[in-house]
Amino acid sequence: MSITANDIKLMQPERLTDNSDGGGSMTGLPVIDAEINNLFEDISRINRTYGNVSLRKGFLKVDTATADLYLDSHAIIAEQPADPNVSGLLFTTENFYDERASARQRIESFVIAGPRTGLRLRGNQNKGQQSIIAYSGVTNTPAPVSGDTYMLQIGEDEATRQFVKVTEVIETNEIFTYLRNEGGNTAVINFPVRQWIMSISTELERDFPNVDPHPYQTQTSYVHDTSPSVSAK
Repeated sequence: MSITANDIKLMQPERLTDNSDGGGSMTGLPVIDAEINNLFEDISRINRTYGNVSLRKGFLKVDTATADLYLDSHAIIAEQPADPNVSGLLFTTENFYDERASARQRIESFVIAGPRTGLRLRGNQNKGQQSIIAYSGVTNTPAPVSGDTYMLQIGEDEATRQFVKVTEVIETNEIFTYLRNEGGNTAVINFPVRQWIMSISTELERDFPNVDPHPYQTQTSYVHDTSPSVSAK
């Protein structure tokens, strides 16, 4: 007897919730195909307004009593949700027993912090912003592009780290001024820069203080490059 499409099932975990202990090992309960809210709940108005990430664990199973050979098994998201504000991601941690908290860590660790870039934050960037403003007076500083991921950090305090993904970039040329003391006299110096207003996919979780635009003054917060990290497949 051959294996049919009805034998391929998605099985529920022990806890089908968004709590930190959601997930766990496989149960004998299948996720009923084509049933509304069979895996995720409805999206609330609050989540639609502010955004949310829901994680659910599932197990693919060939549910047959035979020993027939099953070739080339795979799982894909064939079509994204019709709602343009909702997107899906399918990944595996290759752990039969893990829970939501550790799976979340796999997603958040998709990149690791790299060296500081030539980008400087233009003054204070405040909690709740959904865009950041940076500049550079160095002509060979690579311009940020949509899809880039940066890490913001206050000084050397790793507890303040936040990874941000750029979704849109507007570039302008600006001229800033600063005061310089020359032999007891104060001179007003102009310096041209390239400036970028970068929309980011998530709002800032904290304030990132920084000095006003200046070619030499030490920065308070820094913009770091990132490198891909294979944490989940």
